[in-house]
Amino acid sequence: MSNTESKSARAWLCSLLLATVLLSFGMGNPGEPADAIAVPQLINYQGKLTDAGGTPVPNDTYSLSFALYDVAVGGTSLWSETQHAVPISGGLFNSCLGTVNPIAAVPDGPDCYLEVKVRNDPPIAPRIRMVSSPYTYKSQVADNSDKLDGSHASAFALSSHTHTASGGDVNGTVSGILTIVDNAVTTNKIADGAVTMAKINQASAATGQVIKWNGANWAPANDSVGSGSGGNPNDYIWNQYSSAQGANFWINGEGRAGASSNYGILNSNGYYGVYGYSSSYYGVYGYGGDYGVCGRSSIGWGVYGYGGVYGYNSGSYGVYGYGSYGVYGNGTSWGVYGYNGVYGYNSGSYGVYGYGSYGVYGNGSSWGVYGYNGVYGYNSGSYGVYGNGSTGVRGQGSTYGVYGYGSTGVYGYGSSYGIYSYGDARVQYGDLYVSYDFTAGGTKSAVSLTRDYGWRKLYCTESPEVWYEDFGSVRVTGGSARVELDPIFLQTVTINEQYPMRVYLTPTSEEPVSFTVRKGATGFDVVVAGSAPTSFDYRIVAKRAGYEQIRLPPTKSPIE
Repeated sequence: MSNTESKSARAWLCSLLLATVLLSFGMGNPGEPADAIAVPQLINYQGKLTDAGGTPVPNDTYSLSFALYDVAVGGTSLWSETQHAVPISGGLFNSCLGTVNPIAAVPDGPDCYLEVKVRNDPPIAPRIRMVSSPYTYKSQVADNSDKLDGSHASAFALSSHTHTASGGDVNGTVSGILTIVDNAVTTNKIADGAVTMAKINQASAATGQVIKWNGANWAPANDSVGSGSGGNPNDYIWNQYSSAQGANFWINGEGRAGASSNYGILNSNGYYGVYGYSSSYYGVYGYGGDYGVCGRSSIGWGVYGYGGVYGYNSGSYGVYGYGSYGVYGNGTSWGVYGYNGVYGYNSGSYGVYGYGSYGVYGNGSSWGVYGYNGVYGYNSGSYGVYGNGSTGVRGQGSTYGVYGYGSTGVYGYGSSYGIYSYGDARVQYGDLYVSYDFTAGGTKSAVSLTRDYGWRKLYCTESPEVWYEDFGSVRVTGGSARVELDPIFLQTVTINEQYPMRVYLTPTSEEPVSFTVRKGATGFDVVVAGSAPTSFDYRIVAKRAGYEQIRLPPTKSPIE
């Protein structure tokens, strides 16, 4: 269709659309009074199709496509349909838009445009702006003029109407105000949690007092302060926090000699073995001759301290925990600190978890830090995990043996192992530096991401001796060429008569060539027969400085 055709069609649309659409509205909804009239989801549209000269198109049935937009150009259609057999006579046609796909609504915004397309021709441009009449869709709100919040007037009663309620705890006739008789509200009528602290009368309670049963009534009274300093050696908690106590500990335990009382703090039941919270000092602090702090829980945390966990013990473990987290500590100074070691056992999560200036800090003659199912330490400034002992840090886990985050992620110092990990030891964010030898019982590999095959391993070349190598290319003209080695590379290797370098040449010219190599201390010469230019790739290998005499040295088993 030409521009002339589109103008002609648009003129017919604008002149006929308003009257047609206004006749289509009387919106109603199911369940409303019978006088409500349902709105047909249709818009009547008439047009005239002509050729470029203005002559009406031949009489026939045509396929016409219609679409509604909220923008004049581009955008996504809000509604569309195709009517495949629209009769046209004398160029004139009449279509009810929505016959194939009902028009649920027109756009809420100020703009609505109709796009028309004839058969497979491009859409007629520009789109036709719809004005006024299509927005009679909004007239449906007039049907709600006798409603309040969507409810019909018949759903309401006059203000003089009386409500009668009987049964249960409410009796009599209610008019305007509902009066509840005394003792009518029972326990079952009060929802759980409905009585807040603001609804509880102070009843002359003093600061620090609690509600207690005095034998006849509930009344405010002082809280009891536990005492374990008397004759019973099994009283482990001897100081309970109250308003009269000025100490910095919520729970303070000091162990004593004897088989049944050698724990500073001990709990083997419930969700937390030992739980302590403090915003300014230690969440849990324990001092003992056997265990500083010992906690055991089958479902929660063995030891949990917010504000940190500190345990001191001259004989066994500074902190010992068994549970979902063996030992968990979060503090600004130490997450977990154990003198004479930190031991945490957990079959499911972390053996030891610490967050603080030192995530996990342990000092012991056996293990500095030992975590079964792993050690996790987080610190933004100092050490993630710090351990000093025969084995500095030992972690065993199915995911991480040891995990440390900090300026020094994991620090371990020990006469046997600095760090011992049973399971994968991973450095995920940062470089791994080893001051001395790095030994692997398996292979050593790098991983690279391929475009089509995912992550793949590439393995190191192993050698019975310690070699460094370098690569390059050389072009020979005039019968010879000199190759000087990289001066930095020369300072990492030893090249002399006892330990000469190895030179391997590969000719890259097409013509066969005869050549010899003359090696020196800082490079080599390539001499070829004849004077024709030729090229080589080379590989050189030299002994690493300081490791010249090493060859297949004995070592201990990697599983000891």
